[in-house]
Amino acid sequence: MKNEVFGALSKKPDSIFNLSAGAFYRAGTYFGLCLRPLRHASGATLGEWGSARVYLCSRRGGIIKQKDNLLMELIPVKDGERVPFAVSADAAEFTIHTPYGRICFCFAENALMLVRGEGGLGLALRQELETHRIVRARGEKSAEFSFPYLCSLVYTPVRGTVRLDADWDYENLSSILHSAVIEPDQNGTFEAAIEEFTHFGCVRASYPDYETGKAGAAKDFEDYLSKMPQLSGEFEALRRKAAYNTWSSLVSPSGRIKRTYLYMYPSMPASSWQMAANAVSLKNNLPLGTELLLTMIDRQSENGQLPDFYDDVRNWDRCIKPPVQGWALEILMREHDFGKEMPREKLLSIYEGFSKWADWFMKYRDDDGDGIPQYEHGDETGNDDNLLFRSDSKLELPDLSALLALLFDQLGAIARLLEKPEEADSWRERSRVLIEKMIRTFWNGERFVGRTYGDHRIVDDTSLQFYRTLVLGKRLPQEIIDKMADDLSREGYFLTPYGFMAESLTAANYNRSAFGRGAITPMDNLLVITGLYSAGKTELAKEAARRYCRGVLGADTPFYPAQAGFPASWNASAFQILADLACNLP
Repeated sequence: MKNEVFGALSKKPDSIFNLSAGAFYRAGTYFGLCLRPLRHASGATLGEWGSARVYLCSRRGGIIKQKDNLLMELIPVKDGERVPFAVSADAAEFTIHTPYGRICFCFAENALMLVRGEGGLGLALRQELETHRIVRARGEKSAEFSFPYLCSLVYTPVRGTVRLDADWDYENLSSILHSAVIEPDQNGTFEAAIEEFTHFGCVRASYPDYETGKAGAAKDFEDYLSKMPQLSGEFEALRRKAAYNTWSSLVSPSGRIKRTYLYMYPSMPASSWQMAANAVSLKNNLPLGTELLLTMIDRQSENGQLPDFYDDVRNWDRCIKPPVQGWALEILMREHDFGKEMPREKLLSIYEGFSKWADWFMKYRDDDGDGIPQYEHGDETGNDDNLLFRSDSKLELPDLSALLALLFDQLGAIARLLEKPEEADSWRERSRVLIEKMIRTFWNGERFVGRTYGDHRIVDDTSLQFYRTLVLGKRLPQEIIDKMADDLSREGYFLTPYGFMAESLTAANYNRSAFGRGAITPMDNLLVITGLYSAGKTELAKEAARRYCRGVLGADTPFYPAQAGFPASWNASAFQILADLACNLP
């Protein structure tokens, strides 16, 4: 054992993603690599010498049929013995560091991982098998392991050999324990391929060499990064990490997913309003942003409802998220000429899909017919546990009307591009009427309030959700804009050194550890800050954006729900949008 290496690797090597919360994927992939801590280790030390185990993991929807998303453990070995290691990762390569050398991983293609080892190291693959699971030999030297609800993995030694240990156990109709070791050749090196299949797999006649595969992945990421806005000063340091988070969260079409889709967490899809924010963060990559806008329309119900989210095998249709698509369209159309830059068939799909979505609220969420739609659960606001719903589950709140009015307005703009002047005028008029009704219903002269469904009792709380109405920008009367901006500029009310709180710090039931009752939430900050900017409150918007982004820079920032290090793509998307606003918008 080379003891001197312990000192060199006692600190966690720098990585492009949060090793305790993220995973190593390439854009388009459904399987990747993740870490799990050893019993004595904490999330903060994950990746340091001797702190974790490495696993192949999956983000296919079938993981709900398993106890976790882990496929099999990957163990660096030397002369048959497990060796301690540290871990680092860049966009194109995941590296296991040992006293003897490295084992490196890259994705040559969406479903093809390449592995390379040196210094006499081998790589053991280990998994306890459940009933009906077996390991199958493929060809002369390959093996296949199948996961009934997920995929099949075929691993092939390209250089070196593989030694299998998977005895058949008839009593359990499985091999009980699958253990394989990819061993080095006479030069002490090995190369291997691990390929994922949705059906039974097969062995290729040849595989790409490691350096070619790594270079392809690196170029793919750099091309993606080049389309992200440049940032100045302190925020440029996180530009690459934020871009990696969203890039590696992309998955390719498979099963129910018909076009490029973006996940929120390593194994959980993004919801409909997060997808809209993801599209805005990709404003310099309009073709990809357009695909993300269309993903939810692909699974739209006949009556117009968008799903909350879906993946390759399941839909989450019994919940919705706020209709922020008008907000996304306004920002994107501010910088792009949709009539010239977007294919007409996609523009038409956006128009028809979001028209049905907008109408759905007025047809099916205005039960008392007063022209004001209602939320029916805190989940539907996106801040599940927010205090507004502590007494009633069904509320009429001004932000829903504001978001719908903005969507009406943007649908009118698209109708004009599609040469539908009468429909354009109708949408614009519907927007005007709803804004007037919203103000008349919810503005009390000092602030917006809500009301219960049916008996219309006033709900007068200090939730930041009431300030989402700023998405309407200068469509609101200046008096209302000024009063809301005054509230938001007060230190210690909603405004903190790290952005806006979801609930006022002065509220009796404020709780900074609860997501909707005190955390600094990405979507609320996005809607409120960009709304301030649209309303002409430029200085306040930029200052709040800078504070939010500085909060992301600090790993020990209070109030954040594990925000630093981008555990989720919506954190990264919010950072990209608000850092761009702070650094680049006039």
